[in-house]
Amino acid sequence: MKKILIMLCTFISAFSLADIAEEPQTLNPFLDKKLIQSFQLDNSVQNWKESVVNILLVGQDGQMPLPFPYINRENGDQIRRLSSRADATVLLSFNKDTGQTTLFSLQRDNVDISDQNEILTHQYILKGRRYYLNLVKNRIEKTVRQLHQEKLFFAPDQKLHIHGMVELDFQTFTNLLTHLHSDLLSTAQLAWGLRAHSVELLNLLNPDNDALKKLRARKNYLSGSYQRSLNHALFISSVLGILSYTMVDSNEKNFLDLSVLQEIFSTLSRTFALGELVQNLKMRDQKTSVLEKNGFHQGVSQVDIYLLGVDTESYALYKSGKLFVNISDRGLQANDRLLRNLDVQLGQFLKVKDCDLCR
Repeated sequence: MKKILIMLCTFISAFSLADIAEEPQTLNPFLDKKLIQSFQLDNSVQNWKESVVNILLVGQDGQMPLPFPYINRENGDQIRRLSSRADATVLLSFNKDTGQTTLFSLQRDNVDISDQNEILTHQYILKGRRYYLNLVKNRIEKTVRQLHQEKLFFAPDQKLHIHGMVELDFQTFTNLLTHLHSDLLSTAQLAWGLRAHSVELLNLLNPDNDALKKLRARKNYLSGSYQRSLNHALFISSVLGILSYTMVDSNEKNFLDLSVLQEIFSTLSRTFALGELVQNLKMRDQKTSVLEKNGFHQGVSQVDIYLLGVDTESYALYKSGKLFVNISDRGLQANDRLLRNLDVQLGQFLKVKDCDLCR
């Protein structure tokens, strides 16, 4: 603990308070409208109707002690100032034409020469969310163009659009799981909707279960933070798999409309309402949602996962149960060589039932 405090103080002392973004720790789409508008997200009504909807998930680091930890919100309320780095950066891409969901996970120490060697995780707190969003866009756009996958991920203007953000730190994540564990035991609608996975989820959400520690640790792995990023992505794909099974095989099409889930989502830092996302993930037939297409087949998720390395040409792709790794010559000189040590089995600690109807 002493070592962690020293590191935090060192980071803070390297910058004046004026260098740190004057933004709230937790965003609210109804109370922070002007601020969210300044992020220049692609969140107009027309943008949400595009064939590809992209949502950025930000795993916030622990909050740092600041000498002036509060700022005023637009309505005058005093709230906690942003005091976390972006410890994890994951883009969820939903294609409404193909039904394919793809995750892009950016290495926390990502540095791009064309972006003045700025480390991604630091710019979130130093220059704020708008600047950080541009770094994320630039990095993913480069990978998509190198792979010649523009048609699958870009908007009509041939750019990557990011429609919204969701943020949480590990303490919020823990509280969310505790809340969900309690609701599974007390809310009949939720328990019934998740009946096929209720036992698995209750075991996983048990406070004594050590499995979720894999989502936080990185020093225990040969591939370091790359393995943690893979664990994050595999966990998200498993949650999406359970959601697809629930909506299709259990015939709970309106599962995300449950008030208890709406309430849980409202506790997160976010730029949109859950209903707005759900409404805009319907495929072109207007009957099926992309969220229904993420089921597991023969124990394998149908979600594609890209782990992007420090170098722009280095990445790992997990697709249809197979892992492909590409490391550039420059990446070999950096930590990207650790991508070779990735172990998919380490991140598969949530069992998901196959859904043959989720196609």
